[in-house]
Amino acid sequence: MRLPSGATGFGQTPNVPSGSLSALLAICHPAARHTNGTVTSSRPAGVTPNFHTPVIDYPDQQVAVLRHALLPLVAFARPLAAVDTALDFADHP
Repeated sequence: MRLPSGATGFGQTPNVPSGSLSALLAICHPAARHTNGTVTSSRPAGVTPNFHTPVIDYPDQQVAVLRHALLPLVAFARPLAAVDTALDFADHP
């Protein structure tokens, strides 16, 4: 996958409105309920990481929803511990 300039924090950041954490949570809460999960925590984007991170708990796993703060990019990963910097991306239906 080729990411646009600014996606990784390097290069020119596009001049687009940022995606808010509250807008993402407004989508994640009903999606979690629909799939028998619960949003249990969330962390707003900052300088590092540059993505919002709600976590959805399921009976058998946790899934972090990663939403880039500026670009319309979404991915799923296993939740990060406070000291982790490497993402472990995951498929999630």
